[in-house]
Amino acid sequence: MVGEKQRSRLWKAGILKRMFAGIMIVGISLFCYLVFFQAPGHFVYTHANTHAQCMIPQINPFDKDILAFFWQPDPIVCTKNTELVYIDDNDTVHINYSRTNLEVVNCSCQNIIRETENDNEVVFRLPVWFSKSSKLTSDFIKVQCYDYSGNLLYERLHYHIHKSRKNFTSDENRFSVLILGIDGIHFKGICKSWRENTFPNMVAFLAGRIGYSKDFPVDPNVFFDKHPFIWNNFSKDGAVTMYAEDWPRLSTFNYAVPGFNQSPTDHYFRPFYLGINKMRKYQSTINEALLFLENQNIKVGETSTLCYSDKPKHVLQLDYFKRFLKSYRNKLKFGLSWLNEISHDYVNFIKLADDDLLDFLVFLKEGGYLEKSVLFF
Repeated sequence: MVGEKQRSRLWKAGILKRMFAGIMIVGISLFCYLVFFQAPGHFVYTHANTHAQCMIPQINPFDKDILAFFWQPDPIVCTKNTELVYIDDNDTVHINYSRTNLEVVNCSCQNIIRETENDNEVVFRLPVWFSKSSKLTSDFIKVQCYDYSGNLLYERLHYHIHKSRKNFTSDENRFSVLILGIDGIHFKGICKSWRENTFPNMVAFLAGRIGYSKDFPVDPNVFFDKHPFIWNNFSKDGAVTMYAEDWPRLSTFNYAVPGFNQSPTDHYFRPFYLGINKMRKYQSTINEALLFLENQNIKVGETSTLCYSDKPKHVLQLDYFKRFLKSYRNKLKFGLSWLNEISHDYVNFIKLADDDLLDFLVFLKEGGYLEKSVLFF
């Protein structure tokens, strides 16, 4: 009898092992199939004579071989709007009691500050507690709120524009420069791999140099601060400057290089994304895998990887640009916002941002921001 029970247990254990092995094999096979056979296509054109005039090949974007890579992804679905605090135009954060069911709550806010001589780390400063509102002293804060029993109700990062006390130049007789870039999209929407091309292209139009040349050497241990970026020219002329770029691990001046020693512009959005990653360690790496599955319309969760809480990340970045423009109306400005994640690896996601990009352009037009600005898009 004992022998039969033992054999039964061994038999069941063997079944479970085989089931687990089968699931692993199927999972790995599916992953390999998706990676190697369903990955987005890339067109690479190399001129045979590298010293000849630059030639852009004429490609039919409606060719059947190209159209096979285009489809309509599912809409970006984020969590419901549950913001428990809001920031007004006077550098003050308020508790939104209409969303607390009139419960007494205490909140804390922590400034998010770049580490000294480090473009890849941020520090959450000591918390400042408030029960109604609190004045802010930086662009980015971490907010936590608790109920009367000490239970955590809310935790999120927030951003706004903490206006500098510098005396910036008026734009009365000068034109501001606004740049909105989308990485990986060009030539009538055909996807191109820019991982090797974005950096030299950005160096060319932002610094007037050739990347990786003697005029713009690249050393993995040397910051880029000393190079003649155009925002430095604007700063010398009294302009207020802003630079925002998402996907911090792979952003233009941080991929395999150290970035900037000091904040390159007056307002720099990178600490916000670094703060998100600090709160959710390893999540950025996981998100890249989830985004790959999402590109195949394979949903792992209820919300999109392209979201941070209740908003798509590209919307947050566009909103930061809007706040920058509103905060420095009638001042000479240089603003650069560069979007990567929604377009770099997958050509189909960017169409989901059409309405948001249109909304931003309408904001510029109706707000009068284009009357004294040159927009590059």
